[in-house]
Amino acid sequence: MHRLGGKAVIDLHAHVLPGVDDGPTSWSESVEMVRMAAADGIAAIAATSHMMPDGAFANRRTTLLPLVSELQERLRRQGVDVAVYPGGEVYMSPDVIARLERKEVLTYNDAGRYILLELPATEVPSYARRVIEDLVDMGIRPIIAHPERNAEISHKPQIARQLVDAGALLQVNAGSLRWRHATRQAAKYLLTRGYVHFLATDCHGVYTRRPRLSPYVAIIAEWIGADAVRKLVRDNPAAVLAGRWLDPPEIKEKPGLGARLFGALRGARQERGRVNVEYAVGVPPSAP
Repeated sequence: MHRLGGKAVIDLHAHVLPGVDDGPTSWSESVEMVRMAAADGIAAIAATSHMMPDGAFANRRTTLLPLVSELQERLRRQGVDVAVYPGGEVYMSPDVIARLERKEVLTYNDAGRYILLELPATEVPSYARRVIEDLVDMGIRPIIAHPERNAEISHKPQIARQLVDAGALLQVNAGSLRWRHATRQAAKYLLTRGYVHFLATDCHGVYTRRPRLSPYVAIIAEWIGADAVRKLVRDNPAAVLAGRWLDPPEIKEKPGLGARLFGALRGARQERGRVNVEYAVGVPPSAP
């Protein structure tokens, strides 16, 4: 159990490992990022470095796991009371299943229950539904990272319904509330209609895209209520780290005929106002 100033939340999307992607460049910056998260009331962080199929950010499971252990040890020695868990922001490609089977990519806590997937920036690819369904059939629940930043969804956020109906959960970036108008409006649309399971920082450094949730919690509580926000930053993330199965949300709008038909097929397959989240959250022991 972690208590930090009476407030405790979990950040499921954070680039805190040094030198592996566009996050921190040194161990000192990594540790400082986690210190900042602790000061903001964050008790646990999933280290979700980019995991691209190829290129500069083609990180692999065997590379990232030792770095998570190293960060855990550095935090312990410096007295920073934040638990760090392994994970990865896995780029959604048609071969995600094959990459999993080759043990190239990381699931949350390396437990094979949840995986964070990043959509291509400009579109929702035609293979997205198949990848999501195949993962669910394997007993792995996909979490879609920041769908509000995807160009197609930001201009027509109801498209995200396709991902949810296929079995995915959605994670919105807190910082999207300060992005361009379309991104902010898409985030609000998804949050207020019940699409979203997680609010995360997607932090990348100590100066920009910092590890902070608290400035945004009050804003979102005005939209959806305090109890709903607590689920996004505490209860649902805790379930992911513990490997407890979460069901897709009940969308607060009527789907079109096509979505209703698809939902039937899939079923056959399977307080307003400002608020501080002031409840400590239980999280499972850190992975070795």
